Amino acid sequence: MSLSQASIVRTAQVWPKWLPKAVVQAESRIIAPQTALSTSRTPLPPAVFSASFRSLLSQPADSPPTCWASKASPFSFLSQQQVRTISSSARRSRVTPPPPAAPTKPPHLESNLAQSSQSPIWIAPSDVSTRPVTVVGAGVLGRRLAMMWASTGRPVNLYDLSPKALESAAVYIADNLGSFCASHNTHPGHVHLTTDLIDATTNAWMVIEAVPEDLEVKVSVLGRLDRITRKDCLLTTNSSSYSSRELSSEVAGRYRLLNTLYYIPPENVSVELMSCGYTAPEIFKFLKGEMEQVGLAPKIAGSESMGMILPRLWAAMKRETLCMLQEGVAKPEDVDELFRDFFNAKKGPCEKMDEIGLDTVAAVEKHYLSDAQVRLLGSDHLRWLEENYVEKGKLGKKTGEGLIMKKIQKPKVTKDEKSGQEVWKEHSVDLSGL
Repeated sequence: MSLSQASIVRTAQVWPKWLPKAVVQAESRIIAPQTALSTSRTPLPPAVFSASFRSLLSQPADSPPTCWASKASPFSFLSQQQVRTISSSARRSRVTPPPPAAPTKPPHLESNLAQSSQSPIWIAPSDVSTRPVTVVGAGVLGRRLAMMWASTGRPVNLYDLSPKALESAAVYIADNLGSFCASHNTHPGHVHLTTDLIDATTNAWMVIEAVPEDLEVKVSVLGRLDRITRKDCLLTTNSSSYSSRELSSEVAGRYRLLNTLYYIPPENVSVELMSCGYTAPEIFKFLKGEMEQVGLAPKIAGSESMGMILPRLWAAMKRETLCMLQEGVAKPEDVDELFRDFFNAKKGPCEKMDEIGLDTVAAVEKHYLSDAQVRLLGSDHLRWLEENYVEKGKLGKKTGEGLIMKKIQKPKVTKDEKSGQEVWKEHSVDLSGL
């Protein structure tokens, strides 16, 4: 049966007798004015199913289409009464829609996955004591990670695009690395600061991505790291809200990619490890042993989870805290005092958010709100945080002002005090030469 014949059969079975004529009349009213205005010589295509309906106009009211009488028709053995019975039952039956198609992966993920499946099995590097650990990002966390990994004599490369960030990181490492090693009876390793990513990743056995919590930035950075590092080099992301699977679209060697979520070392030594779904299983045992040698306490997530382990608990806590502050239920100082008293904790949630950085807190919460279940909670607290703190540059510890941290205002000098100071400067004696 041809396609047009099948269309006629379908039409005769389903539609009532008066519909074909009505459809053809409606079609002529629609096409006529378009044809008059058209300058093209090619006729406009007929309306959907109109060809089938027009073919039925020449049929007697109760007779089936002529195609049914052809020798090739599969309905030739049926009488007209049987056809009408089948047509009636077809109209009475309920047509169930087909089940939805299973979701497919993006094309770029499939192509990369094919490359990943052909990648060689990961073999643990045997010279990790001489090959450097590279930290990408010299911010609040990156400089601390560099200090921790250098605290047992290991070489560390710290990379950042900003020379000012590297200068600030150098001051922090110089002030803390020696004392940390002295308290743990270890010897410091060499920390190399650079703005050249190729220089930073040369011969590295592990790269720790610690850039801001921005999806596009992290995806781009990890993709470039995958292209320029050795095949046995571990690619780790410190993201607390994005799983390494979400960041893997530009990574061909996914067998060496995973989440390593650090907190605020050296005060907090716990680290969470989570697979991207394709991570070589032997990596976890190897990396756990290396981290324990540095004084870290790794915990391995049993399955992929948005937010991993502690961040899921922390997300609920900080969300409720921000909601209370936004609604005027409590002040930041009261929230922290109650928290410290009940949990016997050193710090409360507001102080902890100041320490992390309120811009980071806002970025992470924005990603969580992209989830359908979390979106039901509303976003007023996020908008309040951005308008009252982030957009005003009050980011917490990194800027000296946040939820708990207040700018220390210099005491105003009275007129009498100022005149007294001027008299003292006038009569003071320079004793530097004695």
